[in-house]
Amino acid sequence: MAHRRLKVFVSVGTLLLATVVAPAHSTASGQAARTDTQISAEPDTGPDDGRGTEAARAALDRLAPRIAHRFVLELEPPTDEGGSFTIEARNNRIVLAGSDNVAILSAFDYYLENIAHGQISRMGDNIPVRLPAPAEPIRKSTAYQIRDAYNFTVAGYTYPFWDWEEWEREIDLLALSGVNHALVTIGQEAVWYDTWQRFGYSAEEARAWISPPAHQPWQFMSNMHSFAGGMSEGLIEQRAELGRRIVDRMRELGITPVLPGFSGSVPDGFAERNPGARVVPQGEWYGFMRPEWLDTTTELYQDVAAVFYASQRDRFGSVPDQAIDLLHEGGQSGGVDLTEAAQGIVAALEQHDEDYVWVIQAWGGNPRRDVIEGIAPEHVLVQDLTGGRWSGSQAFWGAPWVWGILPNFGGRTGLYGNLPSIASNVPTLLERQGTGSLVGTTIMSEGVDTNPVVWELMTSAIWESEPIDLDQWLNRFVTARYGVADDDAIDAWRTIYAAAYDSGAGHPGGADSLFNAEPSLTATKASQNAPGSLPYRPDELEPALVSLLRAERRLGKVETFRHDLVDVARQVVVNQSRVLLPQIKTAFEGHDIDEFEALTGRWLDMMDLADELLATHEAFMLGPWLAEARRWGADKDEADRLEYDARSLVSIWGSCWSGGPINNDYANRDWAGLLSDYYKPRWQAYFAGLAEQLRTGQAPPVVDYCQRGQDWARETTALPIEPRGDSAAAAQRVAEAVLGTAQVQLEVSPSLATPGVPLRAEIDLTNMRNRPLTGLEASIDLPDGWKAEATEPLPAAARPHEELTAAWTITPGDDVKPSTNLALGQVATQSSEFRGGRFPASNAVDGDPSNFSHTAEDGSREPWWQVDLGKVSDIGEIRVWNRADCCQDRVAGLYLFISDEPFTTTTVEETVADADVRTIVLEEAAGRPTSVSVQGRGRYVRLQTVKTTPLNIAEVEVLDTVYPLTATVRYRSGRDVGEVAHTATVAGAAAHDSLAEAYNSNGLTSDGDPSGGNLDGELRPAEAADIVTGQAAIRVEGRVGWLAFLGSRLASGDGVGTVVYAGGSTEDLALLTRRRSLPS
Repeated sequence: MAHRRLKVFVSVGTLLLATVVAPAHSTASGQAARTDTQISAEPDTGPDDGRGTEAARAALDRLAPRIAHRFVLELEPPTDEGGSFTIEARNNRIVLAGSDNVAILSAFDYYLENIAHGQISRMGDNIPVRLPAPAEPIRKSTAYQIRDAYNFTVAGYTYPFWDWEEWEREIDLLALSGVNHALVTIGQEAVWYDTWQRFGYSAEEARAWISPPAHQPWQFMSNMHSFAGGMSEGLIEQRAELGRRIVDRMRELGITPVLPGFSGSVPDGFAERNPGARVVPQGEWYGFMRPEWLDTTTELYQDVAAVFYASQRDRFGSVPDQAIDLLHEGGQSGGVDLTEAAQGIVAALEQHDEDYVWVIQAWGGNPRRDVIEGIAPEHVLVQDLTGGRWSGSQAFWGAPWVWGILPNFGGRTGLYGNLPSIASNVPTLLERQGTGSLVGTTIMSEGVDTNPVVWELMTSAIWESEPIDLDQWLNRFVTARYGVADDDAIDAWRTIYAAAYDSGAGHPGGADSLFNAEPSLTATKASQNAPGSLPYRPDELEPALVSLLRAERRLGKVETFRHDLVDVARQVVVNQSRVLLPQIKTAFEGHDIDEFEALTGRWLDMMDLADELLATHEAFMLGPWLAEARRWGADKDEADRLEYDARSLVSIWGSCWSGGPINNDYANRDWAGLLSDYYKPRWQAYFAGLAEQLRTGQAPPVVDYCQRGQDWARETTALPIEPRGDSAAAAQRVAEAVLGTAQVQLEVSPSLATPGVPLRAEIDLTNMRNRPLTGLEASIDLPDGWKAEATEPLPAAARPHEELTAAWTITPGDDVKPSTNLALGQVATQSSEFRGGRFPASNAVDGDPSNFSHTAEDGSREPWWQVDLGKVSDIGEIRVWNRADCCQDRVAGLYLFISDEPFTTTTVEETVADADVRTIVLEEAAGRPTSVSVQGRGRYVRLQTVKTTPLNIAEVEVLDTVYPLTATVRYRSGRDVGEVAHTATVAGAAAHDSLAEAYNSNGLTSDGDPSGGNLDGELRPAEAADIVTGQAAIRVEGRVGWLAFLGSRLASGDGVGTVVYAGGSTEDLALLTRRRSLPS
């Protein structure tokens, strides 16, 4: 929906980069070559296109009317490849030659993004006027024959109410993206309408059975029916006409349409109207009654299917590709042999079209092996929705299949996507062993109008044959999206990538906002199927907003930039819900009414701030979504029903049942109007009730949130449909509210202290305001006996959004003691064992965070892990390491308990209530590591969650002593005077050999770059190199297998090194011989 009324921004570039480098096709990730030669903007008699390119020409004229005449389109001879294109300059025009119309438009997209620095997307366009000629011909090809898009649900979560104008652009965008195979559900309800009237149902009964547009996709999958009073005949026919236009346009462009086939779902009462029918009741799906299923092995099924497909052909032409999921998500076979049931479907498809293709989603229990093996390979296509099912099914037992991504659920708006998986898999998967009959890719996102970077990478990766270098690719993406290689914008996207797009492990679909959750002090997510934590700390994303605000002065008029600025600011402000809620809970449980009201007031203020921000951009507004629904209504009554369809989907999802709406807030979104009109009143009432409880002791009344949502969904109050306010100003307000006037970050390197050996302490100061900071003064507080010498003083003033750096050389005092990991090798236990103790509790205290402990996968509630330190000891800091491969959210909402005596309870509630146990709550998922300041004493340390998922702990370090350093910066801003501080800790260099400690120390990779503790898998093989860190210079002679800097020691896999300390002597070390993998 994001592109509905966006104005096309045409950037008139003034900067032209002249480069003469290797051609783009020479490497998978190399920058395409361009020259200073410009293609004339003067109109002429028009391009001399080749025959058969008319559809591509029409699409190009629609997408880029101001520059389309400067391109010539040609068809290349067909090849055995999935598609190919060539780009070259000829006769003052750019020639785009492709194997078909989709390939020609893909060539235009490649040229636009890689040479002209432009982009066309759902979230706005950046179309340059100056068109450089490519330095030499560029040729790209793909072996993927099928590039598929859309699962059923996208028709509900993204485009249930689009009209032809929006669909025309969307189809053009599909072709531009290389998509040549796509599901069409719009208007297909007309086939049902025709069919049921032939089998004993009146027109009114048939219409009542058909769910309206936003909920209709789940009826196509046989999950529900008859929602919200059905559909009118006029609406059915309007949508059927739109569906016909969509199918026709796809065919023109060379995109194969896929239509919903007949799976056997029939209306209630079918057996009564059709004697002899064998109908199997299907029970409920998330509280909804499912349609009954007509046994597909019977003759009556063949009769119904014949009518169904005849209607489909009459309305939409003959479409061979039919999407059918047999008994989707828990359907009941009623004793019917499923192999025979599948053969019945095949028989009907053969009668429909001899070239049929049965398209099957790999989801739930589908597809079954016996079903697949009963279909000829040329007549089936399996969609691996998440890209993870093929390896466990022998690549679908030889059936043709497409590898997919499902990066979004419900159209939820969080930043999320697994870019490394796409970058490594798509270019190379065809060459891997065991992939069977892989023929293509598919994008199965439920919300295609979110996270444009994911769509762009997925659709560009199909034209590459080597893994994509994401650092280079992101630079090109930013340059194309904004029209210029802006340093601040590139810095922002590197931060965004590292936080939100670096891995999808353990966080499918991305975490949603707690502002959108049903009110509870223990809420961890709004949707039941969302992850319970962010895959990053909220403060890790915040620098991206600062960088974007710095770039805004140059890029503020670019539509794509404005979208991304709002999107990132949105994520920054809603992340505060995860920061504030644990604090609110603590204040409530501590009966601190003043703190409770201050924090809940800030919570509600943040919701207001988010709503104001989102209201500045149409892509983040509820009003247009509702207005789109209402415009399809023939009268007020129908418009009201369609608005209910739209409102209920993004709130309670469906209707209220005895158990409440199971899908409540599944499709929650950070949208203006939704926050202010629906989410905020829930939290206001909830907080008011808790405040009253603190004052009077009277518990608040129980709220029926389902009925409250139902009442809201029935409303018809008009909401704004036009943006209001300035996006940049609103984003600036977010930055100041979340980050304050200034930010300071202190880093100390190395992070292990040795008496008399200097450390480097560096602060990064960021001015968060739109006006200067003056009178800057920096100081650092140290432990007694430590000394500091300023080596890089802080300037006296900082410009708006400027980043400044100051540094000190720190000399630890003579009384620094080695920090001991008290947990290392101690007795550890856990609540249960996974597969007979395959991953014991002791794995978390072995000094190696590359393995982990694992409790049983049996659904047990509140799993725990604990260690006995042997005696009551001083504890300075506890470091918790999450596993690296997946499932990071299992270590979110973690309770850390410390006790002098053995724990006498096993539940979180009882342990929290124990006055002799200290409790610390880690709301976000643990990092690698997450450090928790304790500064206390104890013997027993327990980690526990309230989840039913297993608990995995990679490593726990309990350090007896750490040394805090606090940097403080004082400033003036206008009349304001303030200060900001940050504390970092260092540990005393330890004598024991702990890889966990090594990892946390100032690790070094073989190229001599300090890693700061972020070693990437096994370290790269090292050649002879000089490595310098702080005051120590290390020379490595000879080849070594891997390197790690262990405090004051160099460790290697299989060699002998020479270590030279600055000003010191040289000694040979026999290096460690065992090869160990350090965690990523």
